[in-house]
Amino acid sequence: MTMNPQINYSESQWISSFEHFLKIKNIYVISGNINDIVLYDNSPENTVFTMDINSFLIQICQKHDFRILAFYDESEGFSIPIASQKELFDSCVNDIQPTETPHDNPCRQFIKQPYPAVLILRFFSEGSDALFRLLKSVLSNLSLLGHPHSMIVCLFDHAKNVPQWLYQNYSTVHAIDIGKPSEKERFQFLSLIYDDFYPAQNALSSKDKAMCIQNFSRLTEGLMLSELNVMPYLSTRHKISVDQYLQLVKQYKFGRQSAIWQSINTKTFERANQLLKKRIKGQDEVVHAVMDTLKRASIGLSGIPRSSQMNAPRSVLFFAGPTGVGKTEMARCIAEIFFGDQSQLFRLDMNEYSEPSAEARLFGAATRDQMDAVDGCLIRQVMQQPASLIVFENIESAHPNVLDRLPKILTDGYMNGPQGNTVFFSECIIVFTTSIGSAQGKIGDKKYDFTETGFMPKYEIVKQLIRMTVEEHFKIKLKRPKLFHCLGDNIFVFDFIRGPVIPDIIEAMLQDVISSVAQRTGIKLICSDQIIETIHEIVLRKDVNGARGIANVIEHVLVNPLSRYLFDCPNKIDENLYISTIRRLPNLSFELYEILVQDIDISNDIDVEELDE
Repeated sequence: MTMNPQINYSESQWISSFEHFLKIKNIYVISGNINDIVLYDNSPENTVFTMDINSFLIQICQKHDFRILAFYDESEGFSIPIASQKELFDSCVNDIQPTETPHDNPCRQFIKQPYPAVLILRFFSEGSDALFRLLKSVLSNLSLLGHPHSMIVCLFDHAKNVPQWLYQNYSTVHAIDIGKPSEKERFQFLSLIYDDFYPAQNALSSKDKAMCIQNFSRLTEGLMLSELNVMPYLSTRHKISVDQYLQLVKQYKFGRQSAIWQSINTKTFERANQLLKKRIKGQDEVVHAVMDTLKRASIGLSGIPRSSQMNAPRSVLFFAGPTGVGKTEMARCIAEIFFGDQSQLFRLDMNEYSEPSAEARLFGAATRDQMDAVDGCLIRQVMQQPASLIVFENIESAHPNVLDRLPKILTDGYMNGPQGNTVFFSECIIVFTTSIGSAQGKIGDKKYDFTETGFMPKYEIVKQLIRMTVEEHFKIKLKRPKLFHCLGDNIFVFDFIRGPVIPDIIEAMLQDVISSVAQRTGIKLICSDQIIETIHEIVLRKDVNGARGIANVIEHVLVNPLSRYLFDCPNKIDENLYISTIRRLPNLSFELYEILVQDIDISNDIDVEELDE
């Protein structure tokens, strides 16, 4: 396959490095992306060819006048692919005595050639003991018997499989790690195969074609050239033209699951607003800002104006603020509305991932033998559900190694799993939550303490304090400024629960209690208006902040007395249960509440004197 010579070819850095050190070093360790397609220009017409790495090594070594090129691997054994070189090799070995090791014989013969020669050893796994013994044997004879310019090339699929003794014992080793193709390389390859795609409805101008290929190459960050090579087939099969590269890449990465975001419309956001209005109280500014962010995500504009982030997650949301004000509930609502399936909501409490083992548990554990590598829980989730809502709760508690892995996900939108697979996060929404700064803060020389009874500054002050504290915590305390900058303007500060919305929260929680009682016992619970007023008074008296604190009050003053009644007085239970009043039992050194059911004081079955004792 060839490329239009008018397209500028830029040689890969690893190829330049390899060619530069030819005849300077004589042991080469090439690892990484060795199974991918190689682009190489070795013609006077400046025409680029695609080939595998074996063909590339043949081409470049012939270019530099190496007379014999031989390969050895566990499956094929020893071979010389070029017939004329095989004849030259055979003509020089008649006087070499065979050794007791059959596999060692041709390689020892190879070393004794009077011509500059290249031996390429391909290692498939760390367990290639016989091949490692062969390598040691060849290396021990290379400097003594071989031509001064003869060299050994070792191919490893991963740098971790390279034995340390190879670097420690031989000073002429040159290591080359082949990474994933750069954007420039992907651009060159897509230019080469452009005409193989299903054609656009209207032919593109040269300028539009170049722009199409440029955007296509940006969108395929993390993919190998061999993966790009199958896209023309996918394009033709599904009749997705080359100018619809976004849809084509999603089809390749996610298959039919990529249609989730296409199903989101104005009705989706109408339902979202209704649900959030019902379940998130007192956070109107945050709700509005999050909805705007998700609208931008739904049409694929999350990377604007940072166009290099075309592969980044659909949206990244950082929820900061006090506990119990709706941060996690907001994430649940987003999952319910936009994904519709609870299996696509993946919550991770970082308090449980603060140990050194956390990195392996989340991202997987690599081993010397790739067959034994294990994917982490985050990798498995995204592979099974590419469109997921991932919630990192209490992100500040995560182990530093975990924090160091996050910027690549947030910016590049992909990571390599321990089994060599590429995992894409570009269809995910990622949510971080934290309560940093919700207790104390400082603006200039003025300090604020939110734990003081009755103290509640304006929301603008709260927002400024928490944002400054979060920034300081990530940049100075955690020493992770890169992670903080990846968040951009997507830090949403939740306000404290303030007086006007407390009755609404109490009423909503009471409805949840009523529903739960009906589902679990079959009893229809009815509460008087006085119940809400009583609970409200207790909440204000205790200076409770947050929905979680309100829930604790409801459990203490209503659910516990109700449970006692249902357990102690089963004969009095009717299908409809009306609670008229909540009151505190007198003459006790601790708070204990009772309920009045249909004007009957159920505490008459409780011996108050025994409780006093």
